[in-house]
Amino acid sequence: MKFSGLITLVAVYSLVISGRSYGQDVDLSFDGDVCGTSLAGDPGSVQSTGIDCLLTTSNNPTDGGAQGWSISVAARGGEITTITTDGTVGADVAQGGLRSVGFEKSELTTRSGVTPGGGNDCDGLNGAVSAVVLSFVNPITLDAEGSAVIAKLDVEATAPVEAGACAAVEVFYADGCRGAGQPVRNAVTLNAQTVIPGLGRCGFDVCAEQEQDVRPAAMELSFSGDNDETITGLFGLTFNQTIDCTLTTSENETELGAQGWSIGVAPDDGINIIAISIEGTVSAEAAEGGLRQGGFEKSELTVGDGNVGAVSAVVLGFSELVMLPLSGTEVIARLDIQCPYPEADVTETKVIRYVDGLRGSGQPVDNVVAQADFDIQPSTVAYEVTLLGIDENATTYDCNTDGRVNIADAQCLLNWLFLGGPAPGCLEAVNFNGDNRLNIADGISGLNFLFLGGPPPPAGTGCQAYPDCENEASCLQ
Repeated sequence: MKFSGLITLVAVYSLVISGRSYGQDVDLSFDGDVCGTSLAGDPGSVQSTGIDCLLTTSNNPTDGGAQGWSISVAARGGEITTITTDGTVGADVAQGGLRSVGFEKSELTTRSGVTPGGGNDCDGLNGAVSAVVLSFVNPITLDAEGSAVIAKLDVEATAPVEAGACAAVEVFYADGCRGAGQPVRNAVTLNAQTVIPGLGRCGFDVCAEQEQDVRPAAMELSFSGDNDETITGLFGLTFNQTIDCTLTTSENETELGAQGWSIGVAPDDGINIIAISIEGTVSAEAAEGGLRQGGFEKSELTVGDGNVGAVSAVVLGFSELVMLPLSGTEVIARLDIQCPYPEADVTETKVIRYVDGLRGSGQPVDNVVAQADFDIQPSTVAYEVTLLGIDENATTYDCNTDGRVNIADAQCLLNWLFLGGPAPGCLEAVNFNGDNRLNIADGISGLNFLFLGGPPPPAGTGCQAYPDCENEASCLQ
């Protein structure tokens, strides 16, 4: 009996060695951004975080790493809500892991028991267990040295109801958590030996945020374009203009600028939006001169009864904090607008407005700015452009305004330029070559056209629209 007992003792010692086997160190630990820090949220809110379970082997004199393991984890002050081997070395090889014709079982636990060899650290605690054998038929192991993620946990904890208060949460390896089978002990199989690893912990706080009396910034959506004066144009022609959609930030008490926005713009009757673009604005990609780094952007025209206009939605970045300056005005989109000039001597004011509810490819879009966790309803300013229609009001190259174009007009222009003669009746009309400069070249171009077969004036011959000139009697007959 003594001999038999000695054999049994030697067998147990060869199978279970605490922390070391043939000189190597084996440890179970945790990795997560929250470990050693804190989560924060509204008082009484549930906060969640992900934590990785790590197996680390070091000082290994052999070529083989871990072949399998069982882990038992528990939480105090929080709750483990999921455990999985997805995305770890314990996943099947078809899912990117190492396991091939092996074994895997991972589950949450609500009970505990005494493990073989003693130990019941999971008593009364919520926990989880995971057991993995990488292969029964192939020599598959982890690396001889280094760390590997062997399981992933999701942990939830409730913030205290008192603002500013914090509660401690601890996740730790605890022998004795029990799922569908027997109580599980933390153990690693390495070089055909069972090693009892060193056990780590992950501690963090979950805190209730203090109420902050911080107001969102003031936001204004407006437009920028050449609309300060009446724009004159020939009746029958089309007025075209590109205008900027601008976002202005002011009264900002936070340390953040706008991080994203959605806008909807619509024209009043008589004017059209024919294009919307973010090129050349802060909404463009950083590589194209804007601020957006990845993020999201969708800009499109909208159509349909009561739905005519354009929408644009922009998030400056998802993986990085990208924002507009804390204050100031930025161009966030550009519109091309178009409408006919009104009849001669008629003045019309055309209007483009920011409106909610326009619908493109997705859901109806409202004018909203995202800044410092606020969704801000911005104030809006419409864009007005005033157009005056005119008819033909002056004859091209008719310097002496007698209604006829001939050599006398060339002489009239040269007399004014060089001999102190009277000014042409319409300076714009005698700019024959259309380069917006009046000089000897215009006199020569006119003579070439009249007598040498030269090209006609770019503005056209006869009565044309010259907005800066008075109506000539010859064009009103």
